[in-house]
Amino acid sequence: MADDARDFNTQQRKAAASAGAALPDGSFPIKNRQDLKNAIQALGRAKDSGRAKKHIIKRARALGLVALLPESWDVSEHIHTVACRDDACAREFLTEQAMLEHAEAVHTFNDQRQIVQDALRETYGQKSNYSASPSQPGVYVWIRDQADDWVVFERETSGSDLWKVGYVIDPSNNVIFGEAVQVVQRTVFEPVKDGGKLEKNAAA
Repeated sequence: MADDARDFNTQQRKAAASAGAALPDGSFPIKNRQDLKNAIQALGRAKDSGRAKKHIIKRARALGLVALLPESWDVSEHIHTVACRDDACAREFLTEQAMLEHAEAVHTFNDQRQIVQDALRETYGQKSNYSASPSQPGVYVWIRDQADDWVVFERETSGSDLWKVGYVIDPSNNVIFGEAVQVVQRTVFEPVKDGGKLEKNAAA
């Protein structure tokens, strides 16, 4: 297929989708001029040609390659706007920089959280296999808290426990974890020094 000409593997397609350079299912990855040409040629094989065409136009604008789009597409009215790289977002911007600032503020952390969540499940989780001997119960993993360089996640099988692990995300969106340490969550409420008093409502 034309859109496979650069031999994007599954991980690369997933990373491209997370960055808005491919459709959510990883199809039509467009990172450069040749990718754009491949995508235009492959449009006829798209499951949803309307959505794929919109994505191709958006990537052409982002790459400054609108001139490569077929004249019959008549996208002149859209040349001076840049659509948000997140397909679920309908916002458009006058400049690429404005779009990137919006995406970083609104969408980037959600993308990062999903990348880390997927990596946690692959690294620390386990699919159930009750046909095996002995049977293997599933180990379910999900995020409880997250920062830019660490994540606390819960593992659940017959019981549950909490773990904290540092991580980095490399340029290819691969997640590299440090050593996981088991933790316990504690919530402590202490009086505020020199704190004020809260008055009751008059009707109370």
